[in-house]
Amino acid sequence: MFSNLSFKRYATTKKAISPFLEHLGSGVPRASNWNGSEILAHLSEHTLYNENNIVAFNKPPGLPVASTGMRGLSLQDMIPRLLSFYECKQFLFCKAPAREASGLAIAATSMEAYQHIMKTFKKSKYTRNPLISYLAITANPVAETLPKQGTLSSYNRISLINGVYQSVKEKTPSKLQRKRARKFHLKHTNTNYEVQNSSELASLLCFRPTSRFKDQLRMHALDLNAPLLGDHLYSQRITRLLGSSIIVPSQTSVPDRPQKLDSEILKALQVPSISVLQLPLFLHLERVEIPHFKLTSENLSLCAPPLPYFQNTLFRLKLVDEEGI
Repeated sequence: MFSNLSFKRYATTKKAISPFLEHLGSGVPRASNWNGSEILAHLSEHTLYNENNIVAFNKPPGLPVASTGMRGLSLQDMIPRLLSFYECKQFLFCKAPAREASGLAIAATSMEAYQHIMKTFKKSKYTRNPLISYLAITANPVAETLPKQGTLSSYNRISLINGVYQSVKEKTPSKLQRKRARKFHLKHTNTNYEVQNSSELASLLCFRPTSRFKDQLRMHALDLNAPLLGDHLYSQRITRLLGSSIIVPSQTSVPDRPQKLDSEILKALQVPSISVLQLPLFLHLERVEIPHFKLTSENLSLCAPPLPYFQNTLFRLKLVDEEGI
């Protein structure tokens, strides 16, 4: 799926990036502070597909699809301008990464295309056929003793912890409890994973989820004892003790607390410790497959190459060589 690590290069205006992290490629986009014109400027450069009543573009981290009540615009807020920008009458979001993540965002410009895509996603959930692929960089390498590929499975629920709704892992319920899982807001989550590459500092993972739940991939990364780089919330649930990683209670996850990173990673990324909190979540929705797309009668494969800061981080952490960028 991701055998040749060769990516398309992009340019990013200096105005729109974090001043502390400009050296990471062309800098990390500060999309949470963008105005409407800056969002449209990004879309004009990062629209990947605009045919057959489908629009696909590369969403930067920090830009939400739905309004969150926080400061800044969302893509939903931009729909009147997006209708004009893409010269369409409808703009219906089908799939997009979470606010903190980057990657492929898909919208339909007709109800027929929207219904077909959503039915395809729903069918894949029941057939356990993953159609979505994510790339992720971890904050430490996955242990060599763990399988290079496999399936991560857990039961999760949402809980309000320290003022933030977070995903919490629960023990596997009994058969009787499993039938009542929905009543207790438990969700059985599954993610196929593959370790694409590892260095002494980090690992590059491919995630292919077959279920959908809040922060599912960030939680499953903890099952590998390798929290995602830039995960300033869930990474607090793993601590190092005598050289080993151990899980600590979920109540330790406090928002707006920077992720603890080894000095070697900070040195490789050239990020001062005071700027760690500005690191984005290194989780990128890379590919979506839409089999037997109704409007073309063909399989549709949409792909979003990682943005420059992601590519440069791969190189700095020795997860790709210079030719791979």
